[in-house]
Amino acid sequence: MNNLKSAFDSLQETGGASYNFSTGILNPTSGWMVSITDHEQKYPIPKDYIEFGKLITDYLYKNFESVGTRLDILFNEPTLYLGLWINKDDNLLYVDISECYEWFTEAVHFGMKYKQLAIYDCANKREFKISYPA
Repeated sequence: MNNLKSAFDSLQETGGASYNFSTGILNPTSGWMVSITDHEQKYPIPKDYIEFGKLITDYLYKNFESVGTRLDILFNEPTLYLGLWINKDDNLLYVDISECYEWFTEAVHFGMKYKQLAIYDCANKREFKISYPA
């Protein structure tokens, strides 16, 4: 759980974080993150680590109901991450479950399958918007 504190610090410093419960990796430096459909929750931005801990507990509890075995997999799968980012448009914290893909084409494929607006490039720390045919 020490890296959850580091995830909170990263959120405060950079506006985002990705944390893997299985490996303890925080903010991978390679790969492409794709948010998995129907796992996103929005929260007010936590003021401190205690509030952050309560928020994460709330997120995991809510998703245990809707995700079922997917949440169990979150704690054991090295490609699944708890994704956190502050949306500057609405000033809310977005929390989701994201999967890290090694290859760009694979990430775009799953990004489109999950109807995502963008995927995240971990190496260059930037968003890549997905274009859909008209």
